[in-house]
Amino acid sequence: MIEIYTDGSFNNDNLINDNWCGGVGLVLRVFDDVSPMELVREEFYALRYTYSDLLWFSSQCDGSDTITSTLIECIAFKEGLDKVLQHDNGHELIKFYVDDSLTIKVVNTYINIMLNGGDIA
Repeated sequence: MIEIYTDGSFNNDNLINDNWCGGVGLVLRVFDDVSPMELVREEFYALRYTYSDLLWFSSQCDGSDTITSTLIECIAFKEGLDKVLQHDNGHELIKFYVDDSLTIKVVNTYINIMLNGGDIA
């Protein structure tokens, strides 16, 4: 089993092109396949973003130039998913822990769309 904890934050006062103004934190925990309560590895990640970085992410999501806390939380989820996919052998149980309710809705909607062959049900 793999657990991933994600969180994101940004500083509205620092929204100038080359200033660090946002970031995400990730905790990745990998448990033993045979003894699921035994922690095999724990990794910590901290990633920082400039305003330009965040504008790029925003344009990829909805084409806007709006930076919101939910955008940062979605970036944290995406970064966490990238880390999980580096460790997942395709048979792992994966648990995500996200503290933003809108991000949870976005992720659940995406999963439902993918389960329906890309069609919005």
